[in-house]
Amino acid sequence: MKKIFSITLALMLLLSNIGYTMATHYCGGEAVESKLMLVKHNLDCGMPDMEQGCEEDMPNGHQFSSKPCCQNEYQTFQIEDTFKTPVIQASPNWMFVSAFVQTFLNPALYTPTSLPQYRNYSPPLPKQDNQALFQSFLI
Repeated sequence: MKKIFSITLALMLLLSNIGYTMATHYCGGEAVESKLMLVKHNLDCGMPDMEQGCEEDMPNGHQFSSKPCCQNEYQTFQIEDTFKTPVIQASPNWMFVSAFVQTFLNPALYTPTSLPQYRNYSPPLPKQDNQALFQSFLI
């Protein structure tokens, strides 16, 4: 079940990043054919003279040709990768910087210059153990 789910998610991610193109072919101002494809491809309706204008009869007998008879319209659907990393303009905390310099980079400020007086001091001997002296032990 996990494999099917992971394969499905991977395919969905792949297909969403590819992008699709919806092509619609108009002939005489009406949509004749529509296709969903991965890349742009020209659609045609089989007319040999697609680039020539359509001749429309006007009521007063004149012919009018404003646009080609057949045309293709494309709509592309794709995820835009316009991710921009935010620019962080941080000013240093001068209290922290000064404390850091004094603590780690300049330890000579905190080292004592004279030795302490108790360096050669030996502690007094411990008092004798009364239990061992009188040999009275609680069991």
